[in-house]
Amino acid sequence: MLFVVAALLAGAAAYLFVAARHDILAWEEHRRQVLLVRRWEQARAGRPFDQAAQPRPDVDSPYATGPNPLPLPDRPGQTRYLWGGLVGACALFVLVAGLATHFG
Repeated sequence: MLFVVAALLAGAAAYLFVAARHDILAWEEHRRQVLLVRRWEQARAGRPFDQAAQPRPDVDSPYATGPNPLPLPDRPGQTRYLWGGLVGACALFVLVAGLATHFG
């Protein structure tokens, strides 16, 4: 029974690590788009209108579109990494307890 609990805890820890990595990759894509738009805006700042200039970059991030975009939040994933480590440690403890009861 302890081996099943250890396997479930290990699966939960793996899910937390994968979810954290997914959130970080999505955040990095939003950050890349925000930087792209900011560079474009800085290149045009103070210059007269030029119809032949490059148009605004086509981005889909809510943090880079619109006249007043949302501020980019802090980098996510750190809390999920922490919880994944704690759940993984618990899985290891339960596995050791299961091995101790099985062989002890």
